[in-house]
Amino acid sequence: MHQLQTEIESICAAAGTHLIELAMRGDKRRPVVEVYVDSEEGVDLATCGTISSKIDVLLASVEGFSEQYRLNVSSPGVDRPMKALWQLRKHIGRTLIVTLGDGEKIRAVLADVTEDGLKLEAAGRKKKSTTNKEVANLKETQELAQENFQSAVVEIAW
Repeated sequence: MHQLQTEIESICAAAGTHLIELAMRGDKRRPVVEVYVDSEEGVDLATCGTISSKIDVLLASVEGFSEQYRLNVSSPGVDRPMKALWQLRKHIGRTLIVTLGDGEKIRAVLADVTEDGLKLEAAGRKKKSTTNKEVANLKETQELAQENFQSAVVEIAW
């Protein structure tokens, strides 16, 4: 699995993306390979198609790998946690649920992303959301150092 992941990371990098997650599920006869990719600019369907074609060639060359696999290549989507600061740059101005290093969750507007961390601003009034309801609103602007950041999810208001 490690060698396969390394080769898939190379395919993703050649397409200008990062491998966010590689998941294998199902059974040996009909495995499901899920590949989640992202970039600072986002990922379009054509890029996913290019990556998928190259991974198909790779999987066909893996001895003992079932020919009856299903391959899904996509971006993670806004409901999946972002764990790298570069993933957040395209979400400046959006309300996020940020998980801190100690596990505490706060609701804040992403004002900026720097090499050192995040600049967060107080979020407005809470609306109905698809995210965790047990989240404290950030009360004032705060700099969050990278080492205190665990993950973030875009809050989707309805």
